[in-house]
Amino acid sequence: MEIAEKRKSKIPLQYILGLCEFMGEIFFVGEGVLVPREDTSVLVRESYNILKHKNNLKIVDLCSGSGCIAITLKKMFGDNAEVYGIEISDKAYYYFRKNVTSKHSDIKTLKADIFEIYKNFDDNSFDAIISNPPYIKEEDIGKLQKEVLLEPKIALNGGKDGLEYYRKICLNWYSKIKKRGIIAFEIGFEQNDFVKSILEENGFENIKLFNDINNIPRVIIGEKI
Repeated sequence: MEIAEKRKSKIPLQYILGLCEFMGEIFFVGEGVLVPREDTSVLVRESYNILKHKNNLKIVDLCSGSGCIAITLKKMFGDNAEVYGIEISDKAYYYFRKNVTSKHSDIKTLKADIFEIYKNFDDNSFDAIISNPPYIKEEDIGKLQKEVLLEPKIALNGGKDGLEYYRKICLNWYSKIKKRGIIAFEIGFEQNDFVKSILEENGFENIKLFNDINNIPRVIIGEKI
């Protein structure tokens, strides 16, 4: 009954249970960390499909949250990839570290601001930058489901037009990507043309879109030529 009352008050079921399934694995979640969604599996799978033929990969996951992207990619690539995950929120980083420890995952976790720590990496460092950044328009956050409104605003708020993180990541991290390396984003509804333009303006080419299970563009990937 206690669980039922919590659910009745719109607390996400994953927060009540403290667990969430993502791509066949169970991750710890709780208040302060974004609940992993099935849509994000498209980002992981398509990034893997593009990168799987390369050797000695170096990958960074920006805005890692629970760590589901970084941990899953590391599991898929194994010793063929060195994987970093960066998260700024204290609460989210707690679950990130908890998941890394529970999975015995050999990834490098960093609690930092992605718009500052990029300066610590050499140019041409990464084969791939992967990110599911905040992409909800600031004015639309109040219209979301009550369950979503209980998730951290820092993981939802993409600024006035929802595109702030795409602009800043492309601008700040472009030089950190190796030649023929990629940048891969999850995107929101009807954002594909806008994010495509941002990628092109920042020098990315061979841009590809991938749809989710509802046939909606959900992932965009560009290549540094």
